[in-house]
Amino acid sequence: MNKPLFLLAGSALLLAGCAGAPVHGPTHRWVAETPVPKPAYLRDNAACEARSGFGGSGTIRSASFQNYRQCMSDAGYRMVAL
Repeated sequence: MNKPLFLLAGSALLLAGCAGAPVHGPTHRWVAETPVPKPAYLRDNAACEARSGFGGSGTIRSASFQNYRQCMSDAGYRMVAL
């Protein structure tokens, strides 16, 4: 098999594999008990991420996520599953 055809076939196989992979998106969102402006939410979220050590990805069973969740709850937000 010549090199260009081999590269084309290999690329096609890689792309086909990626096309079948599930897309992971958000699993929840935060709702404030009383409406807050977006800058206030972003500030609260950043403060809770920093305080808990949770960087926005990971498992909901991790200690850092549980600390983040508690911080957001203390700040007046509740988590709503999507």
